[in-house]
This record gives sequence, structure tokens and C-alpha cells, in this order.
Amino acid sequence: VLPPLLEAAPEARKGGGRVIDPALYELTPEALDALEVALASMAVEAINAMDPKPAFVVVCGDLINAYPTQRDENEAQVKEFKAVFSGLRPDVELVCVCGNHDIGERPTPETLGRWRRDFGRDYFSFRVGPDKFIVLNSQLYKNGSGAAKEAEAQDRWLDQELKAGPESRFTVIFSHVPPFIDDPLEPSGYFPLERETRLRLLDRALQGGCSHW
Repeated sequence: VLPPLLEAAPEARKGGGRVIDPALYELTPEALDALEVALASMAVEAINAMDPKPAFVVVCGDLINAYPTQRDENEAQVKEFKAVFSGLRPDVELVCVCGNHDIGERPTPETLGRWRRDFGRDYFSFRVGPDKFIVLNSQLYKNGSGAAKEAEAQDRWLDQELKAGPESRFTVIFSHVPPFIDDPLEPSGYFPLERETRLRLLDRALQGGCSHW
């Protein structure tokens, strides 16, 4: 896969180094940006070619790489993301989930406002046929100290969503931060939710009929 991707984004080769992780730490920011645009463009092409078409496509966070504090780079990458995904076929819905790069490691009302301006709601639900999908702003569960009111509002909303509406065949939760990596009882860490938060949410999701996360 990698050679054609690099060929599609020749600017990526200017960073030198190796492409092995594939976290791409050795690429320059410009080369990494070029490669990410190429990858996203190839994803859009692949989605458009699917038959039968999917009902929707979900991007589970970190739509961009630059943090909100990197204002110019952040806004430029938002424009790049929208330009690439504007090529998605119009009969496939695009569902965007916010991640830590989109709203910050410690979201604030200001960073949440910018997300809502650019991409819409940061938590919401929707239905496709007999199935229900819940989109969470998981960063508010990871570190909601900078937006306590927003975190509390989402938590109340989640309780209502898990109780509301007709019975679903499947209820699926989408989030950027996973509740756990390998084991629900594993220790807290950078990538999953904190253990206490995780177990509380998993229990609520189970009681609310959630089938997938």
C-alpha cells in the first residue's frame, strides 16, 4: 500500500526518513500533511466506488492534526478536510466525531464553539433503519475540566438517549477515545478512558441496551 500512497503524494518524500509505524514521526509537518491529504482522497475514492453504497461514513476523530492552539495550521487543515470530503458522493452521509486534535486535550467552550461552527454538534444520535447510533464527545470524558458545564450536559443527555425512543436492533456508540484497548479492567492510560470513567460508562451503556462501541 505505501509505495502508491507516497507516489500519490510526492511531497511526502521530501521529509526523508522511513514510513514504518505508520505514525510517520520522521516526516516533516508539510510532508505529513501532504500524505494525509492523499490518504483521505484515496479513502473518498474507495467509498464512492462501493457497491452497494454505505448508508453513511464515520470519521472517528482527529479530522485534522494541528491542535486548536495552532490557530493558522488548524484552520488551514479544516479547509483541507472539507475540500477532500466534499468529493464524497452526495447520497452517503458523512458523520464527524471530534477528537483531541480537533478540540484540544482539555476542551474549552471556545474550542467546542469552533468545532460546532466548522462541523456541527459534538454529540448527537441518529437512526438508520432499525439501528441507533450515538456519537459522543469522548474528550469531555477524558478531561472535561475546561468545559465542566458542557461535560455535565453531555452526560445528562447520554442518560436520556440510552432510555429514549423505540427499541433498536443494535445500538452503537462512536467515540474518538476508546473505553479500553484490550480489557475493560485494564489500568488507566493515555489512550483509553480512565478506568473509573470507563467502567461507569460501560455499565450505563450495557444497561441502556448498547450492543457495540
